[in-house]
This record gives sequence, structure tokens and C-alpha cells, in this order.
Amino acid sequence: MVEGLSIVENKTGKIGFIGINGNIAIPLIYDKVTSFSSGLAIVSKGNNTMVINTLGTVYSMYL
Repeated sequence: MVEGLSIVENKTGKIGFIGINGNIAIPLIYDKVTSFSSGLAIVSKGNNTMVINTLGTVYSMYL
């Protein structure tokens, strides 16, 4: 668990994050994710790669 969030993957292979309480904090909609560092993580969904914060807000998008 990093910054209170753990990576979790569902049966279809989609990835998101759960909080310390076990509830989904960031929906399981991503294909690839990194752990959070300084409040940010890199995530990929389809052909889009984004930087998100611990609330799931997209800070930047790379094409």
C-alpha cells in the first residue's frame, strides 16, 4: 500500500485502486498502472496514458 492506496485488478484484467478501508478509491478502468509517488501515478487506458492524483483526477494526458 502506497499513500493509502493499493492496486487491485478485476477478473477482466481492468486495474484500479482500493483504499485502506477496502473500498474502491479509483475505479477499475485502467489497463496498466504504476504505484503512486508524491501523490501521482501513471495509468493507461486503451491508447491513452495519463497522470492521475490519489483522487483519480487526470493531471495530464500523453498521446
